[in-house]
Amino acid sequence: MSEDGAALARELFEAMDGFRVKRMFGGLGLFARDVMFGLIDDGLIYLKTDPELEAELRAAGAQPWLYAERRGPRAGITVETSYLSLPDEAYDDPGEALRWADRAQAIALTVRETRRPRRRKTRG
Repeated sequence: MSEDGAALARELFEAMDGFRVKRMFGGLGLFARDVMFGLIDDGLIYLKTDPELEAELRAAGAQPWLYAERRGPRAGITVETSYLSLPDEAYDDPGEALRWADRAQAIALTVRETRRPRRRKTRG
C-alpha cells in the first residue's frame, strides 16, 4: 500500500465533496459522496470508466488496471477491469486530475443508481 499515493490523491482530489481514501483489500479505494470512483495500486491512481471515458483516457495514454485472482479456480488469470490510470499529465495539473475524477465519480454514481438491489438470503 502506498501512503505516497494516498497523499497525492488527497492533494489532487481534496476539492471533491466528501473525498476520502479508504484501505481495502490490501490497497486503497478513492471515495467521494460515498461511492468508490477510483483506486490506488502500485502508486498509480486508477479511475472508474464507462466506454466513453475509457476511450478518452486511452487516447490520453491511460492504461487499464489489471487484476489477477490469488486463490481459487481463477487464480493467476489476469482480467482487465473498468478502471484506467490517470493520465501522466494530470499528476502535475490538479485541475485536470479533478476533471477526470469528477467524471469517474459521476459514472460510479450512475452505476450505483442503476444496479439492481441485492436480494437477502433467507434462512430456512
